[in-house]
Amino acid sequence: MELFDSLLFDFEPSEKMPGFSPKCSSALFPFWGEYRFIDFALLNTDFPSCGRRLIFCRKENIRQLSSYSIKWKQYAPELHPLELDISAFMEIIKSSQAEHFLLYNIAFLAILNPVDIERVKGNGKNRLLKFTVEEIPADIYFIDKKKLISMIEDSRSLISSRELFTKDLFSKILLPFFDKMENIEGKVLFQNSILQLYRENLNIISKSISSAFTNRIKSIGITSDKESIISQKGWVKNSVISSNTRIDGYVENSVIFPGVHIKEDSHVINSVVMNQNQIGKKVRIKNTLLFPFTGDNISSHTVGENSVIGSLSSSSVNSDYPEQIKDGLTVIGMNPNIPDNTVIESGCLVGPDVSSAMFKNRKKLRKGSSLYGNYKM
Repeated sequence: MELFDSLLFDFEPSEKMPGFSPKCSSALFPFWGEYRFIDFALLNTDFPSCGRRLIFCRKENIRQLSSYSIKWKQYAPELHPLELDISAFMEIIKSSQAEHFLLYNIAFLAILNPVDIERVKGNGKNRLLKFTVEEIPADIYFIDKKKLISMIEDSRSLISSRELFTKDLFSKILLPFFDKMENIEGKVLFQNSILQLYRENLNIISKSISSAFTNRIKSIGITSDKESIISQKGWVKNSVISSNTRIDGYVENSVIFPGVHIKEDSHVINSVVMNQNQIGKKVRIKNTLLFPFTGDNISSHTVGENSVIGSLSSSSVNSDYPEQIKDGLTVIGMNPNIPDNTVIESGCLVGPDVSSAMFKNRKKLRKGSSLYGNYKM
């Protein structure tokens, strides 16, 4: 059997994506509660003819990603810095025993059918194939070794920055010069759309995702020794509650990620509350995507007491991101720090890393408005 290597690139989401912090690791970003984007990428390359799996990520993320990847020890993914120059990358390619490569942007989230990849790659001899999923172009390419080396050598003049070569590889070499598109069976879960990120997370509740796909991701077998707690004051209806959570309030039609605490008399409805958020008492959160808290020093809460976020009956659109944040969705970016008694109406965006001090004299964000910190998307 002719093996090929999978090269997985941990590119941050598009700069045009609201909510994400700069240099956010796509590989470590959570989805469906217990999982991360890297879980899907490794699962999608789980087939007999795949040899090595090499993950390219920013230097500052290598340690954390290495620690997280321990559960994937059967694949023993190799980690390399994303900040490679052409010579260092070419050395990795030339030293490989594989004759073909699958190049995969981890920021494209999907569940793929590996059997179909096996079928399609047979059409890749002496070609550069670009894959589509559900007829949607994906940042996934298949190419033979000689052609990849030749294309990189011929494109040296197109590379704008030696330190960003791996990104230029996709945008200036692979994308402009692929030979053919091949559609593979699968389900796209996220591709540069905040509304899609919100809806596809909620779809795990309704089970509208094919069981064949969800069973594959569940086969990873992620376990946690920290159970979720629903106290006598807590109430959960039609929701997914992850491990290491505590529910003292009311949760309905929502997905609650690990490390979240929803305190007494708070209501969370039709919302996605990601990792480590601490919801204060008497909070109302509706139709909201609440990004994860990733800092080291979490305060007593990330959403202050008596705050109101979002609305159930609204079709509001965000004025800055009308295509991304609409249909009444409210988005709170990474590392939230919302002070007590704050009102954030539907269609609003609070950018990543907005401190509580930035809410000074702004206890109410009106429909469709935005509040940014030091980083404006």
